[in-house]
Amino acid sequence: MDNVINKANLVDVIAEQRGTTKKSAREMIDAVTGAIISALKNKKEVRLTGFGIFTPKFVPEHKQVLGFSGEEITVPEHYNYKVKLSKKALA
Repeated sequence: MDNVINKANLVDVIAEQRGTTKKSAREMIDAVTGAIISALKNKKEVRLTGFGIFTPKFVPEHKQVLGFSGEEITVPEHYNYKVKLSKKALA
């Protein structure tokens, strides 16, 4: 899977680019992802200029029909999360 970058790959790249240890790079990644997750859990939008926007969207309780059985169910209220990447991130 050469087309996938995981956390370990990011740690390696950041450690090399910043001239720091892998432990320090991992802590940086954990701090950033932790801050984003915390903000989203608190229903806040996160805007990272040059990267993208993470947006929580409230979805009220609604009815839905299951296609395979025709049964109508009630979907409880919840939040969906969207990520819109910036043009710079996609360039």
